[in-house]
Amino acid sequence: MKSALIVLFLSSILCPWSSLGTEAVSTADQEITHLLKYILVSDCKFDRNGSFHSSKDGHAHVQKKYEHFKKKRKIKTSEDFIEHAATKSLMSGKMYHVELPDGSRVLLRDWLSEELVRLRKINTLSASGK
Repeated sequence: MKSALIVLFLSSILCPWSSLGTEAVSTADQEITHLLKYILVSDCKFDRNGSFHSSKDGHAHVQKKYEHFKKKRKIKTSEDFIEHAATKSLMSGKMYHVELPDGSRVLLRDWLSEELVRLRKINTLSASGK
C-alpha cells in the first residue's frame, strides 16, 4: 500500500502532463454545456431540413446528436461537437440554420463557433485577472 502511494506521488510529480487529457475533456465538456444552453435560451428559430423549430426543440435535437456522437467517441473537443452535432442533417445532408430575432439567417455552425470564440475570450480574461 505504501509503495503504491509513493509510485502515485512520484508519477504525479514526474509526469505532470498525464492529467492534461482530463483537463482538456473537462474544458470541452464545460464549453459544450455552455453552447447547448446558449441554444436553449436563445430567442432563435432553428431551420432543420426546411422546417422551423423552437430553441427548445433545436436544443433537444442537437443534444440528442451530441450524445449519439459522444458514445461513438467522435466528440473530444468543442469543435468536434459543432461539426458532428450542429452542422447538418445526417439524413438529408442539408446545413442547419438559425433565424435570429432580427430575421437574419446564419449557419448554426457559424453561430455556435462565434459564441465559442466569445466564451474563450471571456475565460482567458477571467483567468488572467483582467
